[in-house]
Amino acid sequence: VPRSSLRRRVVPDAESLMESVLAHAHRADLEEDLLPEELRRFDGLTEPQMYSASTAVFRTGPIQLTVFNVNKKAFEVALGVDLIYWDVTHDVFTLVQYKRMERQSDPNGGPGRWVYRRRSEIAGQLSQMPQLMNRPELSRDWRMTQSPFWFKFVQGDAAKEQDLHLLRGMYVPADYLRLAMEDGSLMTGPHEGFRIDYDNVRYLDRGAFVRLVQQGLIGTASKESADLHEVIADLTSKGRSVVLAVKTRWMERQQSSGD
Repeated sequence: VPRSSLRRRVVPDAESLMESVLAHAHRADLEEDLLPEELRRFDGLTEPQMYSASTAVFRTGPIQLTVFNVNKKAFEVALGVDLIYWDVTHDVFTLVQYKRMERQSDPNGGPGRWVYRRRSEIAGQLSQMPQLMNRPELSRDWRMTQSPFWFKFVQGDAAKEQDLHLLRGMYVPADYLRLAMEDGSLMTGPHEGFRIDYDNVRYLDRGAFVRLVQQGLIGTASKESADLHEVIADLTSKGRSVVLAVKTRWMERQQSSGD
């Protein structure tokens, strides 16, 4: 081949390319990518002891908190949640489904707001979550919410902050979100389309969520916690059948409480 026909290949500046990759890498993160990062974080102070890729334990003073990542496993399939927070000290479980928010484009050139738009996914996961009715007879079973189920809407760039705090986002009670889905208050997007953002839902920030979990003010009551012991003990074997049995038990209690 004649030397004159060979074109010199232009090699991009590697350092500039790397800076661009790092600046925009969070756009490629999926919900599944954010969950392992969330598993390793809690109150900003306590480093976890990792027992596996999906189980972390936080110990601070008398408090012991075990966190399970059950994404794509039997628990998520049956009950629609990704992470289980188990306050071992008070024996309370808080169940969280994660959703990744995206930046909405701003016609004025600003950064845009964080939004979540996939209505069908929310509806499907809400349908998997039993609507538990906690009517406590003892003070230890009193909770600020009747249901232990929550959604967390995570900012897409939350993992950029390398600290021990939970990822930035909104914690929304499942029972509240169920009502908001039905009453039209989330139809605030363009052309009255579905949207969840910081302006149209009631939510807890990560600091408030941490404090409520630490004090046992949200999560399961004693009966539901006892049921979940069966699931935790069986996570490595026939977990799906055990989770479904627990779900059936919860649904039967829900129906009997409405009589």
